[in-house]
Amino acid sequence: MAVQLINIRLILQKSKMKTTHGGKRKTSGRKPVTDKKVQVSFYIEGSKIEKLGGLDAFKKKIIAYVERSCKAS
Repeated sequence: MAVQLINIRLILQKSKMKTTHGGKRKTSGRKPVTDKKVQVSFYIEGSKIEKLGGLDAFKKKIIAYVERSCKAS
């Protein structure tokens, strides 16, 4: 009986303690985005990409083209 009483006291004390870790926080998770990005794949010959200045330059030119086209319309 004494052991059960001690166990009950320990359980009650633990339930009153605040936990400072785990659980969902208000600022956790992904932030809402109004216009989500979409991944697009291109299959183009390597020689054409090299003519345009390499892969990074090609990506920049494609993105600039799309942005100009969207502003025009």
